[in-house]
Amino acid sequence: MPNTSQTPEGVIITPSLTLEDLEQIEPSAENALKYFPPTFIGPTWQKDENGQWLLPEHTLGWEILGWVAEWLTFSDGRPFILTAEQARFVLWFYAIDHRGKFSYRKAVLQRMKGW
Repeated sequence: MPNTSQTPEGVIITPSLTLEDLEQIEPSAENALKYFPPTFIGPTWQKDENGQWLLPEHTLGWEILGWVAEWLTFSDGRPFILTAEQARFVLWFYAIDHRGKFSYRKAVLQRMKGW
């Protein structure tokens, strides 16, 4: 660590990083899962024994997806199309039980900017 008492005011000294240090900051694709494993909580990302996505038995989400497809557009007129993950999230968020009551009252979908 450099002696900061001898560093002129406003000058920041960046220590040299080793290859190992850099790998931990910016891991390769192979190491990304090792250092930053994804966290999936909730039914949106669950699959059945055949590898198919699980969807709720009863949901109002299909109506929401239809409304989005019909009414939401970009400023240039192109339709707004949800990704498969976004669609599954909507289906699960609007899931209802056998009495017609919403199964979920709160939800959070957190992704990086630009998702």
